[in-house]
Amino acid sequence: MTLPLAQAGLALLMALIMLGLLSLLGASAVAITTAHLRLVGNLQAAYEAELAARRVIGQWLCDPGKIGCPPLMARCQILPTCINGRRIDVRIETRCTGSRPASAAGESLVAGMLDTQWDIAATVLTTGQTRQTYHAGVLVLQGGECPQASAALAVCEPASDGGCD
Repeated sequence: MTLPLAQAGLALLMALIMLGLLSLLGASAVAITTAHLRLVGNLQAAYEAELAARRVIGQWLCDPGKIGCPPLMARCQILPTCINGRRIDVRIETRCTGSRPASAAGESLVAGMLDTQWDIAATVLTTGQTRQTYHAGVLVLQGGECPQASAALAVCEPASDGGCD
């Protein structure tokens, strides 16, 4: 059986068109997968930054029941932590935002003591080009008004050298 001359090469043309369509489908699948991988990577970096900030704030704050707990004062410090085997430096800045008469055990007032309100800002420094800051509020019983912020806040104490195990 012979094909008419007008149909000669039609199968080749159809195969090339199908190959082109499949190539476009494959290229778009690769582009979508790449975008999803970037999205997941960014979400993981944000989660690790929040985890690092919360961990450092928790380690930095002193348990009020602990003996020898240093008083909270306005300062800046860079502390390292390890998340998933990676070192992340977190800048901790504290500042007193106000005070009010203290109350202990809910009802009785403590003479001469004030509840001071503190803002603790934790800025994650090693998560790429963006910096993420997390805040925690703390109420601390002190024997006076908020301490004055020093000029030393402009320069943070450096982080200790150490890697992750």
